[in-house]
Amino acid sequence: MTDFDTTAFSYTIVTGCIIAFKYFVLFLFPFSELIRKIQAQSTLNSEIATKLENFEKNVGTLLSNGINSKKNDINNNNDNKTGTDNTKTESNASSSGTSDNDTSTSTKTISPLSASVPVSPKNTPPSLSPQNSLIDDVKHLRMQSNEAALDLSDKIDDLNDKNQVLKAQIVALENQLEEEQSKANKTHNMMANRLDILEGYLQSGAKLESQRKQENQQIQILSQKNTDLINQRINTVEEQLMLSLREFEDRRSKELQSLVGTFKSLRQHYDDIKIELDKQIQITADQGKDLAVNTETIRDTFSSDALANLGQAVRDAMNMCERKLVEMEADYKKMQTELGKTDENLNIAKDRVVEMNTELHDMREGIMVNMTDQSGRLGWLSQQVAEIVDELGFESDGFRRNQDDGNSPEETGDEIF
Repeated sequence: MTDFDTTAFSYTIVTGCIIAFKYFVLFLFPFSELIRKIQAQSTLNSEIATKLENFEKNVGTLLSNGINSKKNDINNNNDNKTGTDNTKTESNASSSGTSDNDTSTSTKTISPLSASVPVSPKNTPPSLSPQNSLIDDVKHLRMQSNEAALDLSDKIDDLNDKNQVLKAQIVALENQLEEEQSKANKTHNMMANRLDILEGYLQSGAKLESQRKQENQQIQILSQKNTDLINQRINTVEEQLMLSLREFEDRRSKELQSLVGTFKSLRQHYDDIKIELDKQIQITADQGKDLAVNTETIRDTFSSDALANLGQAVRDAMNMCERKLVEMEADYKKMQTELGKTDENLNIAKDRVVEMNTELHDMREGIMVNMTDQSGRLGWLSQQVAEIVDELGFESDGFRRNQDDGNSPEETGDEIF
């Protein structure tokens, strides 16, 4: 059996647990926080991407609408120019008989009308009224197209500004995402290294666990031996206690039998003496009554002077009877004394019985106290055995110290009792 320092083993386990808890607190919690931030950032990026897609769709829609409106304006302008040219050719054909000065004057008056306020029809000749109305329409269409173009250019500028802002935000978010990604990569690498360290700790913990299982088996073997020794000691103590209790019960029963015989003989002697005394008292009482009756009779009979001598004799007889009565009273007192001695003997016997019962009760209490003490020690030993089976700390060191001192488990069990 190899010696094993369980104190160092337990210290190693506690140190490993503390280091694992530190890694868990210092790295797993920030990693979860970083994952939460990355998830929130990805959600924000998806929202921004959705907004950009919607913005691009809106810009495309606006550009297509603007292009279509420009095309429609251009087509309308072409149609207006074509109508204007036709009108001019008709007016030139109708006024072909006029002079070149009138023609130049009319052309000079037409050109500024495109940018000036239209002339009232009352002041214009009848031949120029359709041409002026077409010119007004063309000017109105040009103004609408210019306003639409200005609005479209303003919208395009606003959209360009918003697009620039969004591009700047996207660039900032991409930079922030790259920073977060670099931090996540660093954290991942650091966590991978620390996981390798933890795997090393787990492997060492598995080795320690195998050693612990072997030590548990050894401790279970030692605890089984100790349990067998304790059970053997318990059986021996129980046998000794039962034997001593049986001997005490036998001795007590014999003493009680002798006391009962003595008490019965004393009681019989007391009853005999009491019966004899009652008989003597009854006889004495009967004799006293007869003597009193005879005395009265003699006194009545011999009351004369002639019988004085006979009365003297009677008096002598009465004195003799009184002396007998005194002697009987003395005998009665002696019998009372004997009865008192018998009562004293009976009281002594009773006291002896009470003392023996008290000694028996004390002896039983002592035996119960000893049994309780032994039960407490046995419970303590059972608790120690359970702790040896369940734990590896102090008890295994105790067994190792006993083995180093050269004491066997049997000797430690003898010291307990």
